[in-house]
Amino acid sequence: MSAHRTAKDLFKAFTPGIGPNLLKDPGASGTITVEKWGEICSVVTATAESRTLAQPVSAGILAAVVLDTDAGDLTLTVTGGYNADADTSITFGDAGDYVLFYSIKVGTSYLWRAVAQEGTTASVEEGTFDTVTAGAIVGGDNSLGITGQTQATTVNGGAIAIAGAASIAGATGAGGAVTIAGGASGSTAGAGGAVSVTGGLGTTTGAGGAASVVGGAGGAGASDGGAVTITGGVSGAGATGTGGAVTIAAGANTNTTNGAGGAASMTGGLGKGTGNGGAASLVGGVAGATGNGGAIAVTGGASAAGATGTGGAVAIAGGANANTTDGAGGAVSVTGGAGKGSGAGGAAGLTGGASAGSGAGGNVTLTGGTSGSGIAGGIILASDVFFAQDAATAEATGAQAIAAADFVNGIVVHSVEAASTLTTPTGAEIAAVLPAGVTTGHAFRLHVITVGTGADDISTLTAGDGNVTFVGNVTVGPDAAGTCGYGTWIFRMTGATSFVGYRVG
Repeated sequence: MSAHRTAKDLFKAFTPGIGPNLLKDPGASGTITVEKWGEICSVVTATAESRTLAQPVSAGILAAVVLDTDAGDLTLTVTGGYNADADTSITFGDAGDYVLFYSIKVGTSYLWRAVAQEGTTASVEEGTFDTVTAGAIVGGDNSLGITGQTQATTVNGGAIAIAGAASIAGATGAGGAVTIAGGASGSTAGAGGAVSVTGGLGTTTGAGGAASVVGGAGGAGASDGGAVTITGGVSGAGATGTGGAVTIAAGANTNTTNGAGGAASMTGGLGKGTGNGGAASLVGGVAGATGNGGAIAVTGGASAAGATGTGGAVAIAGGANANTTDGAGGAVSVTGGAGKGSGAGGAAGLTGGASAGSGAGGNVTLTGGTSGSGIAGGIILASDVFFAQDAATAEATGAQAIAAADFVNGIVVHSVEAASTLTTPTGAEIAAVLPAGVTTGHAFRLHVITVGTGADDISTLTAGDGNVTFVGNVTVGPDAAGTCGYGTWIFRMTGATSFVGYRVG
């Protein structure tokens, strides 16, 4: 047979209507049986229909099934499976969808393998490629996996890069965007698919792989760097559900006895030259018509149940000035939100932590910054100051001893009918009622008022022990013209259990 005759016969094999390689469509629920190399079965559907592709009878056969006319989806069942996973079902949704099959021998069986497809749900098995260019990459029934190649012992695993295409040189168009989106739910109340970016698992002492989301670098001129936005999903229209939360959580330590959890940082970008550093902001969401604005909570981590460790601290610190000779450090401001119309401005509060048991509540400490050789920073109260004050302690006539709890920042009212003494607590008793953190150099006030107008209606403040001393007059009264019926002392802590009272009023 001449080469010319062979080519002509191959052409005639696919002549519409009469070609011997045009396999007749068996109709709805029918079976397609391939009997020779190169056959094509063109299927016509009148509604959603099914066909079955029988197993091949030998190896090396190439055959195709195509949806020629689409009046409903075609479901093709491949007897014996069409890939290494033994998947059997393929759906053709549109005219022109096709699958190209090749027959192979596995053990004693002959099986089909899908080697190419377009538009169908056929799952063609994996391969190794230097470059893949596609309009879309879609996962199969279960998932889509893109994995870097495993390398030799001391070589890094293969990286995976997903990059939008560059715009044409000199063009004003932006580079191609990259979108990673979880799948939409098709059910009534099903959740949308999650999206995770997770660094690779480290082994033994190796660190886990970092996971980064980085905005693109700006051009060589004065262009801005690309922003990074992480936004929770919006709730459905008319729904009562809240918008999606955004959670940034450092990794837990699950493998060591005493290892710390991973730190979580939010840092503004580094400035250059005379440019400012980038701001870092946490902003609560804007409310709807009548709702409250979104709160912001910065909370230190809780210690483990039963543990002796303290809860995690929260530190808010203005940035240090490290690059200039005389530049100021960054300020820290806590400011309540501005009210609108007749609405009050938002309060700004600093509150020490509450104690659940017999432990002391947490202190609130305001400290001005230290100075190298200049004046240390102070604490400035620029508005009217209001403070909590315990109720006054009434002491009956005669010699009395002041309880330690009533002594510190207390008001003592002493009814006097004759010269009497008021004895302070001992230094140890005073120290025992002070909050944790009060130390040498700290101070508190004591106010004493006498009630008695007789010439000898005088109270004399007397030390409870040698750890309490006085500077200045220690008598108060009588409460009469020409004399002072009250006195004020500032007691300064000079040691662990020692105090000096200075008469200031």
